[in-house]
Amino acid sequence: MSRVVEFRIGKGITQRIPGSETEHVRKYLELTVRLPDQCTEEDFREALAMAERVLDNWLGQPITPPATPTLPPAPTTTGTVPHPSALFPEDLKELLEFIDKGEYWEIKPRKFLGPGNFAKVAHIVREHGGEYYPAGKESHFKIPKREDHGRGEELQGSSGASP
Repeated sequence: MSRVVEFRIGKGITQRIPGSETEHVRKYLELTVRLPDQCTEEDFREALAMAERVLDNWLGQPITPPATPTLPPAPTTTGTVPHPSALFPEDLKELLEFIDKGEYWEIKPRKFLGPGNFAKVAHIVREHGGEYYPAGKESHFKIPKREDHGRGEELQGSSGASP
């Protein structure tokens, strides 16, 4: 019997730009979710439903002008970040727990994030080569300490030690 180890879900929407009768903007989001080895059918259904809620929430947000960013800019690849909490705005930082796991940082929600905050955290994590791991109450994000994904720069722990 085969089992699902990863799935990808995507949705898109075309919206009219406010104040314009002829101009439209298309938004598309695709999520890839990797499932843990011990994932049950119920965990899979829960992960799929959460991914769909995240997509629906993101697509349902009104169009905003590009001059007002909703997420902080990603750090440049020329330096190192002392701790992954530096990647997140204060409102999200308070909702997350950061655990040094040696080769990577594990990021766990302290409480239910909701679809909007989940999407923001997932976006930041993906920008830094990380992924979401659904596992019921043990669900978490992982960000590798190698920020550049193999080019030699590292995301260091608070001790400053390299992996």
